[in-house]
Amino acid sequence: MIPLGLFFVSIALLLQNKRKEAVLFFLFYATGGMGFLGHGYSFAGVSFRSTDLAIGFILCLTIQSLFWYKMGVARRSASPPILGLWKLFVGYLVVLIFIDQLFDAPSLSDTYRMMRQWIILSVLFLIPILSPQEQRWCIEKVVLLTMIQLFFFFMQPVVGYEISQGITRINEFGSGFLRYINFPTYWPVALWYFAFHPSLSPNKKIAGVTWVLVTLSITLSRSLYGTITLGVFLYGMLFLPTAQKIKLFLVFLIIAAGLLSFPPLRNRLATGFDEIEYIMAYDGDIEALRGRGNMTFRTIHFIERFQYLSTSPRLFLFGLGFIHEQSMTDQIFTVGLLDERNNVIQLDTGDIAWSLILIRFGMLGVVFVILLNITMIRFFWKHRTRHFGKIGFVYCASTFITSLAYPEMARASYYIVPFIMISYLHNTRNIDEENSPSPLLS
Repeated sequence: MIPLGLFFVSIALLLQNKRKEAVLFFLFYATGGMGFLGHGYSFAGVSFRSTDLAIGFILCLTIQSLFWYKMGVARRSASPPILGLWKLFVGYLVVLIFIDQLFDAPSLSDTYRMMRQWIILSVLFLIPILSPQEQRWCIEKVVLLTMIQLFFFFMQPVVGYEISQGITRINEFGSGFLRYINFPTYWPVALWYFAFHPSLSPNKKIAGVTWVLVTLSITLSRSLYGTITLGVFLYGMLFLPTAQKIKLFLVFLIIAAGLLSFPPLRNRLATGFDEIEYIMAYDGDIEALRGRGNMTFRTIHFIERFQYLSTSPRLFLFGLGFIHEQSMTDQIFTVGLLDERNNVIQLDTGDIAWSLILIRFGMLGVVFVILLNITMIRFFWKHRTRHFGKIGFVYCASTFITSLAYPEMARASYYIVPFIMISYLHNTRNIDEENSPSPLLS
């Protein structure tokens, strides 16, 4: 059983005081094996998920850290101020559990199954146990693993079957092109790492950026293309002098023209503009937007759930809580994907971030998530002259702005790597050390 074996390896690393290697294993669990192993497993008749392994690792890390402090093996780095806001958010989630038990009384197993992906965020309180150098090492290894994962992702259409865990779709326009969208979680970190690292040679930068863009071009994902385009725009407008802005714009036009020569991609973008017109003309009639495409589907998915929660002050503020999808017997919503019984999935449409956040956490939760993201973006902007400051700013700002069409903000694993960057920036003042050649790429 590979996942369970890797878990015991990570615990062995902890016992040997190899903190950074063990934390890298945690990131592996938090992202479903970074796409290689998936999220669900079973062993000896017991089913569990990668997040269960991540939570087990956090418990072991917490216990082990007490011994490290007592023996003087580890010295805690300074905690960034944003950690206080995370404490408030965690406190809010605890309050939600009590409210949920008071009014709806879901089973404890339901509550745990729905909360476990957010429980793994407790690792943020343990990240300062790593030295700044260890934090940088973890970020760079995430980049390396993502580049390897992109290779397997790119090979899927070539070999014709799924290598990474995720979803596949046949292109809607009858071309027969098999469309894979199970791209790596941390692809933006890899992309902007190569784009912004000051010590990389131009050839290495071009090779790294090109590899990420070429492999992701096969997704035909408009939200992904929009996130990349917005990231390039933010970087060009905010960080480059006028002459380089013009050069970047021309290069971008050439690349865009080349990509648009691919018919399936051109058709996808054309239907996207049509959907924007439908959404702009929305007059309150959800039925008028049904069947128009992914973007309109996401829009009416959120609207229907917002309208339902607005019928009750408690639901509006705190959401539906942590009831599991399988325990949801009432068909409240008519907009959603269909399950294997041809019923509309009520709660857990996996790629619509704001619907998930609103349903589970209510409007107060939405406000918390917005504050957390804005605070992260402001922190990275404050450190924008530094390598990881630029990466974090472009990564978080572009993801936040395109979050209506992008699921990452509703996934706890999204916040872990940006927080490691924040902790690193907060604990280092030596820009020369940060900008030195990376052992990963030298």
